[in-house]
Order: sequence, then C-alpha cells, then structure tokens
Amino acid sequence: MIETGTASARMTVTSVMLDDNGVLMSGHLLVLAESAGIAFRPYLGPGASHYVVDVLGPLPVAGAVLLAESTLAESTLTSGDARQVVCDTVIRHESVGLPIIAVVRHCTVPG
Repeated sequence: MIETGTASARMTVTSVMLDDNGVLMSGHLLVLAESAGIAFRPYLGPGASHYVVDVLGPLPVAGAVLLAESTLAESTLTSGDARQVVCDTVIRHESVGLPIIAVVRHCTVPG
C-alpha cells in the first residue's frame, strides 16, 4: 500500500449522542470517521463503498473528546483494471494514554 497522507477530525460526545446506558452509539463513530476522511473523497472516487468498524475499547461517555485520524492508501488491482482504494481511520480519546476506541476501514471499488 502507498500512503498518500493523513487527515483528522475532532468530536465532543454530547448527551444526545448517547444510548440508554449513557455510552456513545457506535453509528457516531462512522460519522466521525467520515468527517476525518472527507479530505480524501476525491481520491476515493465513484463506486461501491463499504465500511468495517472494529470497536477495540469501551465507547466513551458524555464530555469525552475524540480524535479521528485517517490515512489513505491504494491497494493492488482487484479485477481487470479496477483498484480498491482504502481509507483507514483510527478513533481515540484526545487525552494521551487512553486506549484506541475503534478502527474504521472504508473501502471503495470503482464500479
């Protein structure tokens, strides 16, 4: 894979983003990953997209500040001349020393 840069986004967890147990709903992780990866949209291009979300740590509560960092890479040819483009986003607490919360992989295959 060839790395072409990184982009980031921040998000503060609010009470309206929480489920009945008071923790962040996982759908907001995808929104944060999309925000971080928006700089790479021209590289991803048209085509079918899918996301894989791996939650690694406990989902945060209200008041937590999250940082998402995306890295764009280009993989090998898939079929014919189509290239699969991958954008990986690591979501963690902004505070140093706290665990990574999730990794989101956004894959696009031109259609």
